[in-house]
Amino acid sequence: MGERAATNEVITKLVSALEDESDDVRSCACEALGEMGGNAATNEVITKLVSALVDKWDGIKFYACIALGNMDERAVTNEVITKLVSALEEKGGSIRSSACKALEKIGEKAATIEVITKLVSALEDKSEWIRSRACNALGKMGEKAAMNEVITKLVNKRDADGRLSYEVVKAIDGIFRSSVIMIDYGPMLISILCVFGRQLACFKNVSLGELIRKFFDAQDVDWLLPVTEMALQSGAAVSISKDKLMVYDNGELIELPVPNSKLHNELVESFTNKAKALHLFFEIPSNLEN
Repeated sequence: MGERAATNEVITKLVSALEDESDDVRSCACEALGEMGGNAATNEVITKLVSALVDKWDGIKFYACIALGNMDERAVTNEVITKLVSALEEKGGSIRSSACKALEKIGEKAATIEVITKLVSALEDKSEWIRSRACNALGKMGEKAAMNEVITKLVNKRDADGRLSYEVVKAIDGIFRSSVIMIDYGPMLISILCVFGRQLACFKNVSLGELIRKFFDAQDVDWLLPVTEMALQSGAAVSISKDKLMVYDNGELIELPVPNSKLHNELVESFTNKAKALHLFFEIPSNLEN
């Protein structure tokens, strides 16, 4: 019946059933409230579901997690988040899985340091299903999960062919919904993601011109690796003269002034080394070498 059954009378009866002596009755009550979703999200219901998270029977804890994840924003309280985090450490795999699912549904509103840390730990769970759920939940945490530890853990979850799993790709793309956020985290993070750039939608959204601007502004050679990798993977055309760099990327021509000869030479050297590594022809005009 789901949401259509969410009348005050039905909800009141189900809340009472949460205190029934029968494990099956309490479990069914949790499940029914979860199917009603936000229509059943009263303070009393949420309080009772939180209490159900410490029930003696695993089945009730499982359905309580699911139900809380299906509630609307009224269920997003510090107490609910704290209890769901605790559920991530339950012995029962089904409870850990449902806690991950609930946090995934709550999304960014649950994105505290503690939640993110616990989800990262869940990436090492013995259950493949829970590891997958943790990936999904981290992706829903958004930019708050954009930490070196999180990204490092995710990219280490490679398959036998060295590729990222579908869940990991989805998680990283969810964390970096904005290319600005990715660039703000600096060249080292982008360099890590460069390896998997062809799999990641978020990487494709990064502007090569913006990366080069970052290199010029920061005058930090660490930006050169993501710049050359991005140019290669995007198929962009790059032309450089003594005082100007031109980038033709995604049908757009970007012209950037080169601040000084040192940056000019470092940029040319980086592209030259990349071309040599790939056995490509790359020639620097003699009047630009110095």
